[in-house]
Amino acid sequence: MNNYFKFSSLTLFLLFCLSFHSCSTSETQFSPREMSSWNSCYESLDQVLSLHRYPNTNFIQNLEQVNQLRDLDHFYGNESMFSWQARLSNQEIKEMNQKVIDLLSKEEIPSGVRTFDQPTIDEISRDQAETLFQDMKNSPCVRNLNRYQRDDVTIGYCFGKATLVHMTSLIRGVNPHSIKKIWIVGETTGWWGHHVAGMVKGENGKWWVMDKDAGELVDHETWIHLFSRLKKNKDLMIFVTDPERFGPANNVQYNTFDLFNVPANGLEQYSSENDYYKGFFKDVFDWIDGNEELERFVK
Repeated sequence: MNNYFKFSSLTLFLLFCLSFHSCSTSETQFSPREMSSWNSCYESLDQVLSLHRYPNTNFIQNLEQVNQLRDLDHFYGNESMFSWQARLSNQEIKEMNQKVIDLLSKEEIPSGVRTFDQPTIDEISRDQAETLFQDMKNSPCVRNLNRYQRDDVTIGYCFGKATLVHMTSLIRGVNPHSIKKIWIVGETTGWWGHHVAGMVKGENGKWWVMDKDAGELVDHETWIHLFSRLKKNKDLMIFVTDPERFGPANNVQYNTFDLFNVPANGLEQYSSENDYYKGFFKDVFDWIDGNEELERFVK
C-alpha cells in the first residue's frame, strides 16, 4: 500500500469518525452522593500532577523566546485556541506549526523524576506506546461512550480519551514531563472545531500519539499530517500543551468541577445525575483504581 492511499483512506476514516463526534465541553453544577474508590485514585494522581503544574499566566510575549515545549504554555497564556487560530494569518499559522514541530523534535526531558517513590521512564518504546494506545482504546469508558452521551449535544470525548492516556501513562511510570497533549484547531471539512489527543515522548525526537480517531498508533508527524488535511479553508493550527490543560477555551487545568462537578473538598457529594459528562471521568478513575494489569513499564 503506498503512502498516498494509506493517508487517503485514513482521511476518510477520520472524516467519518469526527463528523459524528464533537469535542465540546460545558460548565456544570453539583449535588450529593456517596464516596467510592475512584476518588482516592484521583487524589493520588492529582498529587503527582501538582508537583509540576505550570502557572496560569502569560510570561512569554514573543515567539522567538519560546525555546522548549514548556514555554508554549506561557506563550499561549489564557487566550482561547479558537481566538489564536482566527486572528493569525495562514502564514503565521504555518510559522507557529513549524515552531511546534521543531520543538517536538529537539525536546529534552528532565531526567531523574520519581513518581509514587519510584523512578520513571523518559522515553517509551513503540511497544510501550502500543500498550498505552490499547489501554485507552479498550478501556470500558471508551468502548461504551454511548452511555455518557447527552440529549442536547453529541460529545466525542476526545478530551476524555486524552486524559485517560495521561493518567494511564503516569500509572505505568512515564515521566510526567514526557507526556503532552496535542491539539488541532480550526474549521474543518467535518463540523468539529478542534481535536485533541494524548502524546508521549519516544526515541530519536519522536512522540507517540494515542488517538483512537487516527485508527492506529501514530507518531506526531503522521498525526499532524492526517488532521491538517481536514482543513476547510484556512489552515488548522497545532498546539502542544502540558497534559493538565482540560480544554481549548482557556488554560484551566484539571479540577474537580470540570471532571466531576463537585468542589475539591466535596468528592463525597458526587452524583452522576448532575455530572455533565454522565460519570465518564469518575468511571475512568474507578477503572484505573481497580485495574491490576496497569503495571509500571520496565526500562
